[in-house]
Amino acid sequence: KFILQSGKKINMIYIHDILMRKGLGNKAKQIQMIQDSIGNLRILLLSKKPLDSVYEDDIRLALIQLFEGEKVNVEFECGDQIYQGSGHKPHLFIPLPTRPN
Repeated sequence: KFILQSGKKINMIYIHDILMRKGLGNKAKQIQMIQDSIGNLRILLLSKKPLDSVYEDDIRLALIQLFEGEKVNVEFECGDQIYQGSGHKPHLFIPLPTRPN
C-alpha cells in the first residue's frame, strides 16, 4: 500500500487504475511504481519516448484527487529497464521498506 504523510494507506491498485484510465498503458510497455519515501511516488516507464509535461500534469491532478489533496511528489522516469523482483519478474509496486521496531 502507498502511505501518505498523514499515515493513510492507499491500495496501489487505485493508483494503477488511474494510470490506466489516463492511457499510460498505451504509452509504455511496462510500468513500475516505487514509493521510496513518505510523500514520494516514482513511476518508471519502459518507454523510448518521454511523456510531455501536460500529460504528466493531467495524471498528477487525478492522483491528487485520489490522495484527497495530500501533498505527494510524483516523478516520471522513462528508460529501457524496470527493476526485477525475485524470480526475475518485475514488481508492479515497490512499497517503502519495512522497518523493524
